[in-house]
Amino acid sequence: MRRIYFDITDVVTFARKNSRVSGIQRVQARLVGLLAEHYGGEVIRCLYWDFLKGCCYECSATGLFESKEFSAEDLLSKLGLFEESGILGSAIRKHAKAYSRNSLVQFFRKIYLRLVAKIDPQRLIAMGVSAPRTASMCATVERKPLRQLVVEDAIVLMGAHRLHRQVRRLVSDHRLRGGEVNQVIYDLLPHHWPAYFPSRLVSKYRLFLRQSIQVVTRYICISENTRRDMESYLQEHAMHRDVVSLPLAHEFAGVSRNARDVKATSQQVARIVESRFILCVGTLEIRKNGVGLLKAWQHLIHRLGDRVPQLVFAGKRGWLTEKFDSLLACDVALANKVTILETPTDSDLVALYQRCLFTVYPSLAEGWGLPIGEAAWFGKYCVTSITTSMPEVCGDLADSVDPYNHEQIAAVIERAIDDDAYLVSKEEAISKAHLRTWSDVAENLYNVVAGNHIKTFQEKAPYAAL
Repeated sequence: MRRIYFDITDVVTFARKNSRVSGIQRVQARLVGLLAEHYGGEVIRCLYWDFLKGCCYECSATGLFESKEFSAEDLLSKLGLFEESGILGSAIRKHAKAYSRNSLVQFFRKIYLRLVAKIDPQRLIAMGVSAPRTASMCATVERKPLRQLVVEDAIVLMGAHRLHRQVRRLVSDHRLRGGEVNQVIYDLLPHHWPAYFPSRLVSKYRLFLRQSIQVVTRYICISENTRRDMESYLQEHAMHRDVVSLPLAHEFAGVSRNARDVKATSQQVARIVESRFILCVGTLEIRKNGVGLLKAWQHLIHRLGDRVPQLVFAGKRGWLTEKFDSLLACDVALANKVTILETPTDSDLVALYQRCLFTVYPSLAEGWGLPIGEAAWFGKYCVTSITTSMPEVCGDLADSVDPYNHEQIAAVIERAIDDDAYLVSKEEAISKAHLRTWSDVAENLYNVVAGNHIKTFQEKAPYAAL
């Protein structure tokens, strides 16, 4: 029986420091969970580098990602890593500070809680250390060291920016013995657009690309634009590898299409959804073009005054946001029209998508553009960018603009604000369009890796159409 091993080291590493995942880790978790559900844990396996044991481990993928909303605590608990994670440490420090103001008492309290976490983690919930999900302490899955794979088995590397050196050794050995190694490529943006990323990440990503060529037999790219970028990179290095495109989904996992019945779960979101607002989902970083969107809003405020809806940014803070923060700090009128919701939950996002007038996503560059498709899943129109992969996601169902032209961005947004008939026509077209689900993506991925070429993905961009 041929097995497919998915490297989830990237998700595990991210989960150690973050209770919620970003777009890429969400994609990884969703696809592995669906494949395990469909094909079973004996066929769909996970491998990861255990930073405590100093060893690669394998386990069944069944049950690892079964929650509706990703929980870092649950994943780490299932892998036996929760007690040493940064998440637990943060919870313990918070509890100790509330327990006593005396630093010495806090010190001994933290030691005590660490011992409890190792000996009887269920007691943490009674002591008020962990949130209910954290303290559930899911049963640890059966895992075992992985030192070599059967040649017939396939590996799918899912990390975005790095391949752990010990995993690379395992993968390299598999490749040298004739095994198949697939690498999912989300984008080549740090290589092509280095100004949008910290220099350290750019260097790390370029090293990752160079190293991947030595071990990978096939690259699986999440858009046609990314596929073209990958093929160009290989040509520049006089290398040939199989490169395929596998577009992502429009579906917002766990929510029925055009849903209208989910209520806000936080007071802040409840207040937001009672107002007229336009939504921008994504990490607050320079590449997402928050500055360009703020300048467009300044233009709208000048033209429309109080008729301008609130602009809601929903996403965690990223890097290189100094200009964004400065623009808000220097313009009170603009700041009053902007709301920032950091680290929103999935339930928060659902409520925001459902209740917004429409969405905006004028990013400078993307590998796909998840929020464009998610908006369509809720029947919402999106103003997005003409650059890179973004036109592939929804085609003419969205309106594309030059992300460097804030006046053009403002003009297209103003039309959607003022022309109700135009907005309704867009929403009606979106509601009738064929949209991709995560089950579609998972099945396409399995067929690519399993070599079922007749069943592999054949559609052309854009991937949402009537």
